[in-house]
Amino acid sequence: TVGYIDRLDSALINGKRYIRVADYKSSTHSFNSREVENGEKMQMLSYLFSYCDAAEDGAVPAGVLYRSFTLPDGEEYGSQTGLVLDEPYVRSAMDSTGVHIKKAEKASAERIEQLKEQVYCHIKETADLISDGVMNAKVFKKKEQNCAFCPFGEICRNEKPKKRF
Repeated sequence: TVGYIDRLDSALINGKRYIRVADYKSSTHSFNSREVENGEKMQMLSYLFSYCDAAEDGAVPAGVLYRSFTLPDGEEYGSQTGLVLDEPYVRSAMDSTGVHIKKAEKASAERIEQLKEQVYCHIKETADLISDGVMNAKVFKKKEQNCAFCPFGEICRNEKPKKRF
């Protein structure tokens, strides 16, 4: 499958271009950098790092955010989860009130660089395994959610869950 960046924001601050990737979701999503360390939820970070690495102007990763179309009871409008660079001027450029990104995990530039190395390491390990002919299916956490829309069930032999309606 092919992935797309839903939204890419850019801010020029003190001569540097900071980049944020946003992903719009139809349900609430959370972000935890520990999941990235385990090889999960790497999609948005891989988009962010790939974009910044390909940019000719030395773009700096500023964060990734999930934006939900639906809000749980009591949730403030526009609240987003994700990971943001813990620099006051960058956070202010993302959200001058601080309301929208207050649930986002804050990370230093060093931590973001560490996550970048981990994401690229996971991608390389996966590519090496595929190149070696090892293509085991690894279903994370909620199989019923992950497998429900996957077109590769016959290949990995994970059965799609039965429809509930």
